[in-house]
Amino acid sequence: MDNPLFDSLNTAYAQAMFEEYARNPEGVPAEWRSLFETQGERAVAEGLFVPDQLNDNRPAALEAAPLPPSPSSQAADHLRRALPVVSRATALVQAFRDHGHQLARVDPLGSEPAGHPQLTPAFFGTSMEELAELPASLVMDEVDADRSVADALSDLEDIYAGSIGYEFEHLDDHVKVDWLWEQVESRGHLPEMSPEEKRALLYRLSEVEGMEQFIHRAYLGQKRFSLEGTDALVPMLDLAIELAARKGG
Repeated sequence: MDNPLFDSLNTAYAQAMFEEYARNPEGVPAEWRSLFETQGERAVAEGLFVPDQLNDNRPAALEAAPLPPSPSSQAADHLRRALPVVSRATALVQAFRDHGHQLARVDPLGSEPAGHPQLTPAFFGTSMEELAELPASLVMDEVDADRSVADALSDLEDIYAGSIGYEFEHLDDHVKVDWLWEQVESRGHLPEMSPEEKRALLYRLSEVEGMEQFIHRAYLGQKRFSLEGTDALVPMLDLAIELAARKGG
């Protein structure tokens, strides 16, 4: 059995290419043009909608292509307008995941982050007003059905433009990448801490600093013990040991 031409991740993009091909066949990459010319019937059978421009002047491969059940004219028009927007929104969400770390404010001196041109709706030919009309569930998983893409993008900007730079698109294991996306974008790795917990954490970090200074003075000129840059590792180990003990590890 032949593999499908498209899957749920790229159908919207394929539809956008199909519509561009209908307007201007020379305006799409050669491989897409060849696919629509030779396998247009199969593409339609797998779920692509035939653009209006092709109804009167279709290549031979599309002549016998059965049209899917037609929704009302108004619904079909809305769908044709929505699909390119879905494609642009999907690309913008992916851009935040690929390049969002360039928005992170990690310079202690307060310099502005470098940013990236793809992190704006205008780069993909859309706007926040247009994206506000699109349900976020079309381009992202695990989101409130009432939220728009514009709402989701505002959250992504808050997440990626914070004080932590998240960059893991270089990983080859997409299962791990998906898990990291879920953790970062759900903020599951940032549990709320009570004032008491924050004070306890500060006290523990002060103990770490005090231990470092004590060893430095006690063995002056003999050994140099330093935790510079790794202070936070100590309370992290404390938590790991505590959680392991709870689970009987």
